[in-house]
Order: sequence, then structure tokens, then C-alpha cells
Amino acid sequence: MWEIVPDKKTILIIENEGRILAHLTKKFTQQGYQVITTCEKKIALNTLEVYNPEVIVLGMEIPAFDSYEFCTSTRKHFYNPIIVLSSLPAITNCLMAFEVGVNDYMLKQTPIKEIEERIKQFIRSTGEFKVRSQNKKYILKPQALIIDLQTSTLLKNGRKLTLTPIEKKLLVLLIKNTNNTLSRSFIISHLWGYTPSRFVDNRVVDVYIARLRTKLENTPSKPEFITTVRGQGYAFKPFT
Repeated sequence: MWEIVPDKKTILIIENEGRILAHLTKKFTQQGYQVITTCEKKIALNTLEVYNPEVIVLGMEIPAFDSYEFCTSTRKHFYNPIIVLSSLPAITNCLMAFEVGVNDYMLKQTPIKEIEERIKQFIRSTGEFKVRSQNKKYILKPQALIIDLQTSTLLKNGRKLTLTPIEKKLLVLLIKNTNNTLSRSFIISHLWGYTPSRFVDNRVVDVYIARLRTKLENTPSKPEFITTVRGQGYAFKPFT
């Protein structure tokens, strides 16, 4: 049983696999962190509310714990980094996890030292994900398209469309870098907080760009707003 220490930097681990749990708990406790472990949603949410952990390590195959639902409910109020550990390598599982707001997706077969280093990367990040969601509003009015990032909605030819959390973050990043070409690596590092080293990472960016184009563009196969810069990445054109 762990002892709660107020104001001490905390790592929340939601996992039931003993090998991973024991290693990460020992390592980060030695480094001065308070490590809270649980497989109960109520305890996990309470830890988020009270201790605002530096990072959440989340197992995806925990009996009686819906990890996807937990991420969805968490992202309504918190931006703490979530690192998923899963035994399922399929890209569909990876995409589902990113869709509900996780920041990184790793297989449990990954060497434990690499998992440890990924966690450290997020801890060293600027802390922007830990800030509670705030009402930020950017409205652009090109032709019949209105983008409202305060409510995460698009109004396209009078029809209301809703952005997912990842689509919203990606669109904000593109708008803030209007006319600049953003590489896939840049997008991953700013949206999920780590440097990509796997093909699947770049593939995830392409999938989300395609989904965003489907909502923004009149003809997604011939985009006017989010353009592809061959061999470099993507660029957001100013509205004219």
C-alpha cells in the first residue's frame, strides 16, 4: 500500500502486470517521485483531481476497467500525458487509443528501459498537457467555413460538424503555423510530446490529416486548406 504525500510530484500507473508495475514503481520511487498504482477508476480519477500527476501510465487489458472510456472521461477536464501499454500491436488499436486522447502507444513487449525513457520524456516536457482545459477561441471565416475551436465545431455550408480532441489539437497547431510546412516529426512531438522512431507514428499523422481534410475540405482529394508538401510534411494555407 502506498502513502500519499501532498505536493510531491506524482506518477499514476494503472496496470495489473506485475513485471512492468514493479520495475516502474521501483525506478521512479528511487528518483523521488510518488508512484500511485491502481486498477480502480474511482481511485485513478481522484488521483488526477487531487495530485495532478506528471504522467499516467495506462494498461489496456485490465479486467473490469474500460481504458478507452477512462481516457474519454479524463480528457473532458485534464490534459495530463497518458502513455498506453498494450499487448495489441494492430494499427487500429493504436488509432483508437489516439482518438480518445492518449499521447503515446507502446507495446508491453517493448524493452522496459525504453518504456522508462518514454515516461521521462513526457515528464521533461513543458507541462502544457497538465493545464486544465481552457476556453480558447479562434474563429476563421473562409467562404462558407467557420472554425470555432472554443466549442470544437465546424460550420460548413450551414452544417455543424464536431472535431475530436486530436483533430482540434492538430488544427490549432496548423493554424498557429499558417504558411509554414510542418513535418510529421514536428506534429508528433507537439501533439504527443515525443520524438517518433517508428513508421506507425508517421502513419498516424497521415490518418488524422486525412480525417481533418474530410471535415474541412470541399474535395478532400484536392485540398485547398491543408496542403501536402511532398517529402516534407503539411502546410495550412491562409484563407483568402
